[in-house]
Amino acid sequence: MGKLRPRQHEIDDQACKQFGNALPNSWLLRYQGKDYGIDSEVEIFERGQSTGIIFKVQIKGTENPKFIANETIISLSLTIDDLTYFCEELKVPTIIILCDVINNRTWWHAIQLDSDLRTKIQKAREKGRLSITLHIDTLNKIPLTLWNLFEKV
Repeated sequence: MGKLRPRQHEIDDQACKQFGNALPNSWLLRYQGKDYGIDSEVEIFERGQSTGIIFKVQIKGTENPKFIANETIISLSLTIDDLTYFCEELKVPTIIILCDVINNRTWWHAIQLDSDLRTKIQKAREKGRLSITLHIDTLNKIPLTLWNLFEKV
């Protein structure tokens, strides 16, 4: 019998394709080799010219987003180690991408601009937790709000 491929790997691959398909053709998506918390890099081009704007993305795929607050927020659990890396160690803008692969919906969260997140990370560390819940605004939908994302990075 052959080697089994976990369903989550299929979902993650589908999410990467979905994110790439949601970007304008002029934006360049570069997949990273080894995944150490960053899946891809995006360079923004306008009218054939680089804008000089580059940001990193961590793509999360799901078949069942966890909506709260009358479906205005999506809850996503991430490890403290990953969040610390994204918020405190990376010196380049980093965006969390969440893809609902069943309904072809994609959302973004500018993690380094989340003013409450550092406090949450510190409190979770003090309590010995390994992960915390990130809240993603459902208004941050790609491709509808790509220009908002552009302004954040």
